[in-house]
Amino acid sequence: MRFIHGIQEEIQDSTNEFVSKDFVHQTVAEAKSELIKWMFIFWVGQGAVTYMIVSLMKN
Repeated sequence: MRFIHGIQEEIQDSTNEFVSKDFVHQTVAEAKSELIKWMFIFWVGQGAVTYMIVSLMKN
């Protein structure tokens, strides 16, 4: 009986670890998409500022 209880605990620990890994994977994926979004917004803004500076220097 102790053997079965030990196996059940091991399965429970493995399941908890799997759930934790899945949560971490999902959180990292969400953070990655947010980072890409903000990087794109920054690059567009930086491009606009660079364009304005170059156009002002041409005049």
